Amino acid sequence: MSKLSNNLRRLRTEKGVYLKEIAPFLNVTVGTLSNYEKDIHEPPLDTLAVLADYYEVSVDYLMGHTECRCPISAINREIYNGYTVGRFLELLDRLSVDDLRHLVYVLELFESRTPAHPQKHP
Repeated sequence: MSKLSNNLRRLRTEKGVYLKEIAPFLNVTVGTLSNYEKDIHEPPLDTLAVLADYYEVSVDYLMGHTECRCPISAINREIYNGYTVGRFLELLDRLSVDDLRHLVYVLELFESRTPAHPQKHP
């Protein structure tokens, strides 16, 4: 079975829904959805996008191209002062190994401390 069919079945099971509940949402038959999960057919791109939104993951995750379940809305979320999660990831990708080592050290320091007054992200 493909990663797509496995991911579709697993996500549906995790969400605790039946094929008959999802089919009307996608305007397809239960049989069509079953064929996607059995790797008999692949959904068209527009259906993949709707399924990704429904399960709150990215199309790349559905297809098995990444193990990150983050939906696009999470990637576009602002972290602080105009920095989005996506922009932060792009910056991480450009750092040297030495810079990454230092950054991980700082992140571990933040992770290990217990703030007196937890703050929410802006």
